[in-house]
Order: sequence, then structure tokens, then C-alpha cells
Amino acid sequence: LSLLLGGLWAYSQQFFTGRTIWPYHFVQYTIPLAMVALFVLLYNTVRGWNRHMWGLLAAFAALSSVAFGIYTQASTYASARPVYAALQSRALLFDFLNVQVKDCVVLVDESSEEMSRLNTLIPAFTHCNVYSSTELFALIAPDRGFYNYAARLRLRGITPNSIDSYLSAHERQAAGYLYSNWQGLFGVKDFPDFTDALLPERLAAFPKEYRDYAAGDFKAQLGRYRLDYILSDGPLLPQVARELPQLQKIFDKDGIILYSI
Repeated sequence: LSLLLGGLWAYSQQFFTGRTIWPYHFVQYTIPLAMVALFVLLYNTVRGWNRHMWGLLAAFAALSSVAFGIYTQASTYASARPVYAALQSRALLFDFLNVQVKDCVVLVDESSEEMSRLNTLIPAFTHCNVYSSTELFALIAPDRGFYNYAARLRLRGITPNSIDSYLSAHERQAAGYLYSNWQGLFGVKDFPDFTDALLPERLAAFPKEYRDYAAGDFKAQLGRYRLDYILSDGPLLPQVARELPQLQKIFDKDGIILYSI
């Protein structure tokens, strides 16, 4: 009973604090607590009525749990193994970054799913950081999301004239940089009473702000925050290379190119 009431209290705290908790994580925490409470109840009722029945019930629950765990892990391994096997070819890149200055910063041109994956793996497998990320973040300057997204678009060659049409076609992508809470980031439809009020304002203001950004010197714009390298899948676009003539290619392997800036 205390476990169930504790879960209910943890969920109800948002009524008093005004801070919502991530509902799906709450479910992940409370379901195991409810299962423990259920088995304690069954132990105190079924076992007293029939010890053999309780033994069969407990054995069935244990075997089912083990079988489901083995099945889940085996299927996950089978689906994930090719992905991680392919990543072994990027070990040379990680080794190269690990012999550079510690805490170096890499801007990844996320032109493909693989490049987006590399953007999350660089902080994991090297002592470098990434310039920009769509992973959940907190406590950064409000305008950092704008500069991160603007840098990504400029690397992709998005011009001031095409920004309106691009943004209308990639609104969820933009939300990954401009959100102010988890609802804006994930766009969850299950909780319509909770919204990201700042996201529509930021999306509406972005085209004009991007035009101002694109009118400035690209290297100076990138230099607002520390940046040591740019990583791309193949050569950078010609117009980007012209805007950053000081770039030097220092690593080139299997189409992955690292430039120092």
C-alpha cells in the first residue's frame, strides 16, 4: 500500500509545484511498484489458501519474466548488431579526435541519419564535445538553440530566400532546436493540456532572424561559441567552402571529412 500511495503522491506533486513530470517515465517507475504490491497481496492471500497453487503461480510468473527478458534482449541484439558493426568503421575518426586537444568542439553537418548518429556518439567515445545537438538539453542560453539551428542550415546551403519554404516543410526539425520544454521537443499528442507556448513565437520569428544571421560573416557567427572542427559526409558545399576559406582538411576516411577551423 505504501508503494502505491508513494507513486500516487509522486504524480500528484505537480498539482502543488506546478512542474509536470514526464508521464511515460512515471508509468515506467510505477508499474513495477504496482507489480510488487500485487505479488505481496497474492502471497498473503493465495499462499494461505493453497501453498501449491501459490508455488505454481510464482513459478509461472518467474519463468514468464525470464522468457520475455531473453526474447526482448535477443531481438534487440539481432536488430542492433548490424548498426553497431557498421560503426566500427568510424573508430579511426574517434581515435583521431582523442589525440587532439581535450574538450575540443565539433560541428557535425547532420546531412544524413548516420551523421546525426555520429553527433551523439562523439561525446560518448571521444573527449570532444559537439557544437550543436537535438538531444534534450536544459539550462542553456535561450538564443543558443537559434544559433545552433542557423549554423546547421547554413552548412546545408539554405539561402535567406528559401528559408520560409524550408521551415514550413521541416517544422518538427526546427522544433528540435527551438523548443522550451519537452512538449515542444517531442510534440506529444497524448497531453493536450500541456503546451510549449514559446515554440510558435520562435518559429514565427526564425525566418527574419535567419536572414540577419545569413547576412553576417559565417566564421564570426560560428565563433560566438567555441568551435574547433567541422565534420561532414563528403566535401562541404562550394558556397560554404567559399565562406570559410580558412578551413583545412585534417582527416578523410570513407567519405567522412574533418576540417579544422
